[in-house]
Amino acid sequence: MFSLFQSPQKKQMENGEPLEKMESSESLEEEDELLEVDVFQRSETEKKSHPIFWSLFFLVLGALGGYAYIEIIWLWQSMATMPLWLKWTSWAVLALFGVLVLGSLLRLCWLYLRMQRNRQLYLEDLDRRSKIQEQSSNPEKQAEYQMEICKALQKFVQRYPAESIPKNPLLNAQLKGEKKTPEDFQQTLKWLQTAYIAENGADKWLETYRKFQKTLDDAANQRLKSVDTYVGFKTGISPYPLLDMLIVFYWSFKFMGEMCQLYNLRVDAMNTCRLVMRMWINGICAMGIDQAEEVANASLQKGLEAATGNKIVSFFAGGVAAKTAAGVANAFLFHRLGRAAIAQLRPLAEKRK
Repeated sequence: MFSLFQSPQKKQMENGEPLEKMESSESLEEEDELLEVDVFQRSETEKKSHPIFWSLFFLVLGALGGYAYIEIIWLWQSMATMPLWLKWTSWAVLALFGVLVLGSLLRLCWLYLRMQRNRQLYLEDLDRRSKIQEQSSNPEKQAEYQMEICKALQKFVQRYPAESIPKNPLLNAQLKGEKKTPEDFQQTLKWLQTAYIAENGADKWLETYRKFQKTLDDAANQRLKSVDTYVGFKTGISPYPLLDMLIVFYWSFKFMGEMCQLYNLRVDAMNTCRLVMRMWINGICAMGIDQAEEVANASLQKGLEAATGNKIVSFFAGGVAAKTAAGVANAFLFHRLGRAAIAQLRPLAEKRK
């Protein structure tokens, strides 16, 4: 009577069948369904964002606006005591950077209107399905999935403009480091665009594509190293917190535009909002770091003066140390933003973030 309420596992064990065999058969049924998933399937967190995100988004925007407003009022009051020529020079520098920021933002918006949205694929999914397929009863599904990935990536390379390769300084610098010519890269691109995947084999095509994308990734990473150095140096020598914020915004928009041109893609709307929020946070941090720099500079000068007894040495040493620390902090924040942007623009990523 009680056998009706026994679990399938217990019944199988009573029949002498191993429990592992039944569990593997049940998992294979679920895994066979997993193999049918479209290559562009998004997780639930990617399909929609949590309301908390949008609350943080507008909270950061409000904090940025309020902080910038306070800095403008403070700057206006501090400039009231300056000589006329210095006052106009300071406002001219701020206006110039404001125009540069606006120009870089408009250029990025123009690129976004022209570029195709990146529909990212993941090697993690392919590797997981490869492991599943080792136990699956249908050996054709994994090959079909890999073929679909290759076809999706081929659509990306078919839209990649071969004529832009010799004109892209970032890509040319990377090709020069790899001892290749733009013509070699164009030939690889042409083969990827025209090769019939079924005849050449999906494995061979995918391997060639990964080498193609690695060149793009290396060029992006090299550019990031140089840009975060620029950001660190310029924010370190900047005299005003508001100017630090403008420098961070200018290089953020400029770098994003360069990456969009390099990959010939744009980030999707949700991840663009995430990147923009990180830009705003970096701008707020840049202004805060500048103010912390002044406090650190004063403390270092007092400490060094007490230790050395030399005001001149303590003045220069304290100033250099404080500004170097501020520059390094801003460079670190920008580097994290740049890595996040590059990760979102890769057509083929290693794993989901």
